[in-house]
Amino acid sequence: MDRKSRTQLSAFGGNAQSWSLDRSANHYSVSHKSDSVQLTTRPSRSKLGVYLNFKEGTLSFYEVSDRMVFLYKVEAEFTEPMYPGFWLGEKCCIRICDLRPDGL
Repeated sequence: MDRKSRTQLSAFGGNAQSWSLDRSANHYSVSHKSDSVQLTTRPSRSKLGVYLNFKEGTLSFYEVSDRMVFLYKVEAEFTEPMYPGFWLGEKCCIRICDLRPDGL
């Protein structure tokens, strides 16, 4: 994935090597290969979860609070290592958590 140019192909979700979950004040959207799907769930929580099951070929997005609200699932054959990427607005932060019990 080209990360140095300013074209759509280097944007998250703008190419075949990445997916993006975008949040605005009124909606979520998921993008891949420059195609975008607007989700029907309106944003209501400030925390988001992303779950990758590499072997099963799924990438799932959730809203997280005292419960998890499913937003969208990608099904694909992952053949290359997957790396997270983030674009944050002002006064935002992230925390990456390993959900495996053994932490491996």
